[in-house]
Amino acid sequence: MPEEPKTPIAEHVFDSAVQDIDERMRLVDTSLFEFTPVSLERFIRDKNLLGLPPLSPKQLEAVEISTQIYFPATLKQLGWKKRRYVHEVVLLWGKGSGKDYIARIICLRVAYLLMALKNPQAYYFSPDSPVGVEAFHLLNTATTKEQAANIFFAPLRKMVTKSPFFRARSQVLVSQIRFEKAIYLLSGHSEAEAQEGMNLFIGILDEIAAFKTQEEVADIARLRLRKNIPQSAEALYDFMHSSRVTRFPKAGKVVLLSFPRFKGDFITTKYDEGKKNPKVYTSFGTTFDVNPLRKESDFIEEKKNLARYKARILCKPGLAEDAFFRNEGAIKRAFTNDLVDPIDPDTHRIKPWFRCEDKYMRYGHVDLAKNRDRAAFCFVHAYDVVEHEVPMADQDGEDERFKIVELPMIKVDILAYFTALPGGEIYYNDIMDMIIELNEERGYKLDLLTFDGYQSVQMMQSLEDRGIRVEELSVDRTRDAYESWQDAMYDGRFICYYSKILIEEELPYLIDYKGRKIEHRKGGAKDGADAVAGAVHNCMVEEGWGVSEVWVGGDNDGQQNKKQKTY
Repeated sequence: MPEEPKTPIAEHVFDSAVQDIDERMRLVDTSLFEFTPVSLERFIRDKNLLGLPPLSPKQLEAVEISTQIYFPATLKQLGWKKRRYVHEVVLLWGKGSGKDYIARIICLRVAYLLMALKNPQAYYFSPDSPVGVEAFHLLNTATTKEQAANIFFAPLRKMVTKSPFFRARSQVLVSQIRFEKAIYLLSGHSEAEAQEGMNLFIGILDEIAAFKTQEEVADIARLRLRKNIPQSAEALYDFMHSSRVTRFPKAGKVVLLSFPRFKGDFITTKYDEGKKNPKVYTSFGTTFDVNPLRKESDFIEEKKNLARYKARILCKPGLAEDAFFRNEGAIKRAFTNDLVDPIDPDTHRIKPWFRCEDKYMRYGHVDLAKNRDRAAFCFVHAYDVVEHEVPMADQDGEDERFKIVELPMIKVDILAYFTALPGGEIYYNDIMDMIIELNEERGYKLDLLTFDGYQSVQMMQSLEDRGIRVEELSVDRTRDAYESWQDAMYDGRFICYYSKILIEEELPYLIDYKGRKIEHRKGGAKDGADAVAGAVHNCMVEEGWGVSEVWVGGDNDGQQNKKQKTY
């Protein structure tokens, strides 16, 4: 470590344009400070410190809140504005908004404020405190080793060596900078070894939405696809959160910054959670809202890929590339507010008016929760048919013929969820009682009711004894049921009332798992989605909808050849 220079109280060399005699002469507690720290604006512009151009309002506010590490009495003594104290900062900003730039400024500002204190360890921990630390660690974690070295640390090294103040008080190593008073600024990445044991004062997760999920990391580890297994976004966040809480519960902070990749990814989830938590600061901004050097007209080329432009620049992502239901327009058309949920949200019972007044047969599917915290069943019926023209190649390979396919219009009658009480399990008799009520008292005649097979034998036998045809159907083993539902939805042949759980908590997180089956993302659920998929599939199969093939062109012009097909 270099020798610690003896800096007099309040002695700084300022650019003449930003000098302020009153601030330089302000008296502070000399027992607390080695030198008087300057305001954030002056820290950024002072040529002896960073010597950078002014930040945009969004950037400045984010840095100010992220670096408010002094206690209220100290802020008052310095005459600084007191901001809301937070433990977490979530910056949902567009690509090119200067997130790495801001991360570097945050780290150097915190290092500067700590060094301004005569004894930063004593400032945060009294001598009789049961906990205490010797060192302060400021950690920026990037997705890859290359990003950590080239995108974050290389420019950081230049900022430090260019600054007379920091150059005199630091030692720059390969991937870390050692400041006076046992303050360490480290550049890490997701593939580095776990950083357990750190005294984490500030932890920054850089482009956190690009980190692997727990499920992806598990696949990599199981298949041994890499020599170094990366740490997941969840694991890194948990490490930083627990380290901050145990070492610096009052002043430490975790900063998450990224543009979103898809709805429900890590950054959008934390942003939505943070808006409801007073201890979390959230900031949303398009690239040109945040970065003062960019404007909307700079992104004409990016607009050619509209989905990517919306996610990366506007921070308004669509569904993930591996999402099973990606046609958001079809989803909006399928779920309508014109239909009413027949389940009373208060009593969780069927509303009195809900009765069957037609003669259509119903088809249902029951998904009994494997984790025993939520189950669901769904009834549907086919109320009409629609004709589709499908091109067919003739024997010579020319597309001169087509067939008219008659397919059912499917409507959801009811989608019922059953949730276990905290610490309890689902009472399966409630499910069976509601099915019997619909079939025997409400007039919904079931032609077929299928079960996923999980602990369903007793219920199947009881319903079969009451004259309901029951069978076993697994929507997890193959894609058939979900593909039946997807086809009906995309063709405009599926309608349902607006179900908040299904639309907001399940559909966006269904993924096409390696082309073999439909799964939900880690931590999600699909009980209702399974119930709907199974019911739609049963309707397609059991109705036995005919396919009327009308061949046009060639020798068969005008002839009809009707075939029977099931789905």
